[in-house]
Amino acid sequence: MATGQKWTDVGQAFAVDQLDKNTAVAAASFSYYGAWGSGATTPAVTDTALVSENAESRTSIPSGSMSQPATDTVRWVYVIVATGTRTVQETGIFSASTVGSMYIRIVHGSLALESGDQVTYTVNLQLKDVTE
Repeated sequence: MATGQKWTDVGQAFAVDQLDKNTAVAAASFSYYGAWGSGATTPAVTDTALVSENAESRTSIPSGSMSQPATDTVRWVYVIVATGTRTVQETGIFSASTVGSMYIRIVHGSLALESGDQVTYTVNLQLKDVTE
């Protein structure tokens, strides 16, 4: 089973745009959404979607669930509730409730869930220079 986390090319481009005052989007004008799936392939920066997104609607990640636990780290916390029996092995953070850009994809250990089970995801993105 593959595991890991990748900050996608799309997510990196978005961050660079946010640092450029000519392209930056006002913080109030965009949202984040969490989704999960059953894919287990190793994450890659070129990923644009989960391998196999599950049927639950994407979960809105409220701004109050985001934090900056260190000066170089962004944290998202979100909960997804299973609407049926399923196996979950991946999660992603997206720009929209349907379709949208995937900023981060994570593959984790397999979770066998039944209807009503929930998973709380805590995703940290640490921005570091490759020499650090």
